[in-house]
Amino acid sequence: MTVRATVLCENTVFGIDGALAEHGWSAWLETPSGSFLFDTGSGRTLLNNVLLFSVPLHEARGVLLSHHHNDHTGGLLEAVQVIRRGSGAAQVPVYGHPDLFKQSFYERKGVRSYSALPLTRGALETAGACFDLNQTWREVAPGVALTGEVPRRTSFEPG
Repeated sequence: MTVRATVLCENTVFGIDGALAEHGWSAWLETPSGSFLFDTGSGRTLLNNVLLFSVPLHEARGVLLSHHHNDHTGGLLEAVQVIRRGSGAAQVPVYGHPDLFKQSFYERKGVRSYSALPLTRGALETAGACFDLNQTWREVAPGVALTGEVPRRTSFEPG
């Protein structure tokens, strides 16, 4: 089975005129079972890079989310809107962990910042997201799986 991955959002860009970088991650996965968007970056570069790389985002069979941090979920609203508009689908499947909507913060140099998904579940569902949340391994399409929750079992992995 061949899977092709195109990185859409990442921290650096070298030698690609017009491509934008941001703190975040997103990749377009082309599989024999169809295409999927894996994470959505922080939300500032996704659509620019989708257009630049001629990625047919409207063909996505769903959005796979690794975790709830905003540098992986910030572009979710825009992604769902583009997929719905281009495909005519009433809903866009979004696969993730049940803690996708939990609140989280980080502190750097005494400044506390929000680090979770930037929109509410209701706002995303109104836009057409259909959440399929699970914390165990599962196959979302033949040959395409999510690992589920990876437990933290050592002292150097604080939550």
